[in-house]
Amino acid sequence: MFFFPVLLLASSLQLAALVQAATPTLTHLFNGTIFVEPVADLIPGPFGGRSLITLNGGTLLNPSNGDVVANILPGLGGELGLLGSNNVFYPDVRAVLQWVDDSTFGYLELHGSGEYGVKATAYARFETNSSSRVQLNGLFTIFRLDLSSSSPGTFDIYSVDDTINN
Repeated sequence: MFFFPVLLLASSLQLAALVQAATPTLTHLFNGTIFVEPVADLIPGPFGGRSLITLNGGTLLNPSNGDVVANILPGLGGELGLLGSNNVFYPDVRAVLQWVDDSTFGYLELHGSGEYGVKATAYARFETNSSSRVQLNGLFTIFRLDLSSSSPGTFDIYSVDDTINN
């Protein structure tokens, strides 16, 4: 009876030694600006205050040359985040993009945490049928937002390379 758990533990340790995750690396995909406007004060709820924020436009830029890659369309999407009772902000954002090179649309969805009205870090998911941007659909991306200075807010988007070494 004692032999089986010991054998199982030894096998698990050997397997763990064979598969090691690489340290993720980040690739800077975009930076940009975004104009936000609160629609109302925080709305009280059972988990904290719910935010209602309109996105009034913005741009995604190529970080290496500053060229506009896409426009964030004003009035579409928005923020329905939560300021928890622990004073941590949990953004829940949707934005509609229009790519400059082919005029197709893209969608950006964000979920993360941060400081209400100041900064946030979020997982970002792209959805697009643009032939020049279709590779974004499968990427794991991180969105860093800074609203600490006057409007517009600034952001950076990074892809995460999480290749596993054997």
